[in-house]
Amino acid sequence: MEISATFLLVGIVITLAAFLGAWAAFLKQPVFIAYIVAGIIAGPLIFRNETQTEIFALLRDLGLSLVLFLIGLELKINDLKRFGRPTLIIGLKQIGFTFLLSVVVAKLLGLSLTAAVYVGIALAFSSTIVVVKLLTEKRDFDSLYGQLTVAILLLQDVLAIFVLIIIAGIGVGSFSVLSLASSVIVGGLLLAVGYLLSRGLLPYVFERLAYNSELLFIGSLAWLFIAASAASFAGLSIEIGAFLAGVGLANLAQEHQIAARVRPLRDFFILIFFIFIGASLKFENLFDSLLPALVFSVVVLTVKPLVTAFLLSREGFRKRTSFLVGISLGQVSEFSLIVLFLGVSIGQIEESLVSTLTITTLITIAVSSYALKNSTRIYRRVNKYLDFFEPSRRLEDGEERISRQGHFVLIGAGRLGWDILRYLRKHDQEVLVVDFNPIVAEDLRAYGVPVLFGDITDPEILEKANLPASKLVISTMFDLEDSRELLDFVRSFASEVPLVVTSPTEDQALELYQAGANYVIIPRVISGKFFTSLLSGENLDQLVNGEMRNEQVDFLTERIQARRITNS
Repeated sequence: MEISATFLLVGIVITLAAFLGAWAAFLKQPVFIAYIVAGIIAGPLIFRNETQTEIFALLRDLGLSLVLFLIGLELKINDLKRFGRPTLIIGLKQIGFTFLLSVVVAKLLGLSLTAAVYVGIALAFSSTIVVVKLLTEKRDFDSLYGQLTVAILLLQDVLAIFVLIIIAGIGVGSFSVLSLASSVIVGGLLLAVGYLLSRGLLPYVFERLAYNSELLFIGSLAWLFIAASAASFAGLSIEIGAFLAGVGLANLAQEHQIAARVRPLRDFFILIFFIFIGASLKFENLFDSLLPALVFSVVVLTVKPLVTAFLLSREGFRKRTSFLVGISLGQVSEFSLIVLFLGVSIGQIEESLVSTLTITTLITIAVSSYALKNSTRIYRRVNKYLDFFEPSRRLEDGEERISRQGHFVLIGAGRLGWDILRYLRKHDQEVLVVDFNPIVAEDLRAYGVPVLFGDITDPEILEKANLPASKLVISTMFDLEDSRELLDFVRSFASEVPLVVTSPTEDQALELYQAGANYVIIPRVISGKFFTSLLSGENLDQLVNGEMRNEQVDFLTERIQARRITNS
């Protein structure tokens, strides 16, 4: 009867989370904030008896394990190597400075040294889940600032795992160098064993499991539980074992299939994790928690972005790139909550500190999500105050100013832009590409295409592009606000130049027409119109007899080879 009541409670709490999540999505906020609120509401029911508490705690631990498993599974060292020295130096300095400042602030607020250290750890890390999601929605994931941000976040994730190992090594009670060293050594041995298995046994096993997607899923879960159990028996936490399990599978050919299968399961259990966090909040001393939470939020939302921007500018990145990376890192990570819960479980800190930093997490994620979504607009408003972040030595460079008349300016040479570029070049048109993806810029320069590496709304880029003398400006940016701002900006700079922009939907396309666009590309509409043209006359005959297939195979092969030129 008690289990049935608990089952009903889980259903009620999940229904509440789904309802609040829908509102969060409508308000364009991360849905896990809604999950925490659901936990706050349902807290008295969850902790009503010991059985229910234990069941929710078990589900929470499963969620943490799956999150860390996927982080390990998606850990690509090559992503760190892409920016190498700048990423390592900037990431370590930013974490170190934020940590030390947060410890000082926490001590000034009257916290113990141990609690202050936990505050420093919590505030130093930013949210990979939130930032990657927002960058993907903005279609800025492949931009220079997007790749720098993700590389720094990846470094933070790796360091956070080492922090978990260190905290587990400290254990319950006083600090012991011997126990800490033992945990680090055991963790290293487990990582080494996982690496050796990933070079031999695991590829063999998973290659055979891959013929059946269900078995591949079950096999990956089996490996997760084996590694987590091994870590537990070795004196480490099961979460660390789950991370090491993911690292062991990261280089398998089936990695993407495994991740795709595990994510839905992860999403359910991580829902329980955030609900449990909300339910664990203590509101008896809400006022006492609110003031330090606001102070910590100011540190995260202002100091961390400014420090990051300063460090990037000293490494030679333009102030726009530095500002956008800084504003992207202005939140507390959900990973920090994992560290805090581990600290509570071993008796190092009080639950009241978790409540304070959970409030800080909610505030910073809500504010930074809005700031990141509107980062370009914010940058343009504060640009004139950011000259201090303009480096004297730049890593970002561009070609000389275009002097000819009647050239095409193509903004963005991704998938859509590449096809446009290929057509114009085939018909002997002069094209200047403006792109803020360094990989695309390298590819195009290898082909001899003139490229300006930067943002088209940068006055210096506009001057070099010689927009007033161009025949046509074509933008493949999908973001509505970016396109509207581009229209306003270009119209004020070169009012007579025809401008083509891109939109994902019909409604937004009409808005862009009203804003003055000469033509709006709607990929799904154009692709539908194009395919229907293949269903009649001579085109249909070529489609049926395979001529069109051969032509497209050649075209796709050429595209793939072009994309790989940088790595060859």
